[in-house]
Amino acid sequence: MKHKIPIILLAAFLLSSCTQVVSKIYGIKKPKPKREEILLHFLDKQGVSPNNAFALSDSSWFGLLTMTRLPGIMVFDSMGNKIDWVLAFYGTSDAKTCTADERSFLSKLDAKAEYPIDSTVKLSFITSHLFTLSGIPVSPTIIQNKSFTVILTWAYFMGGRLTRNNLPYWEETLANNGNATFNIVKVDLDPQIWWGDDFLGNMRLTGLKLDSQ
Repeated sequence: MKHKIPIILLAAFLLSSCTQVVSKIYGIKKPKPKREEILLHFLDKQGVSPNNAFALSDSSWFGLLTMTRLPGIMVFDSMGNKIDWVLAFYGTSDAKTCTADERSFLSKLDAKAEYPIDSTVKLSFITSHLFTLSGIPVSPTIIQNKSFTVILTWAYFMGGRLTRNNLPYWEETLANNGNATFNIVKVDLDPQIWWGDDFLGNMRLTGLKLDSQ
């Protein structure tokens, strides 16, 4: 199936009021297809371990892109239900902020606590669309029997500063949280060079000039 992404939707997401303020400071760019070696070099430069760093299939990319901040977190319980962490932390699902304190929430996650559920997506959907950065399908068995699975979203096109100011600290926070056990999955939301000409060609039709890197 061909995927034609309305450029107005992508532009609205990337250039939200929050993003507009920091785009020049943080080096946010238009998304371009990336090769594995470029992404690994990027992670290394930002002090982020490449362990459990994955990409998405072309069919799931835009959907997940609109569900999360970048960088951002998605937290799932042991049953694969998505936790509405914004509601749990702020008391409302409609909280609007550029500085949502994901790190504070992660530090307080407790296997014995109950959290509100967000039914927009299940963990099984994400894991079924995971690939290595080189384009090899990933087995769902990467998700072990832990209290929570935390998806950390990142992207080259969002710039290095945002990545290094968040991902290493989220991982450290989870490692220091003794109240639960965690699967940590780092999901890249860049377009991937291995998606092929059909999908990338349709992205170019929307107006995005996507030079392969």
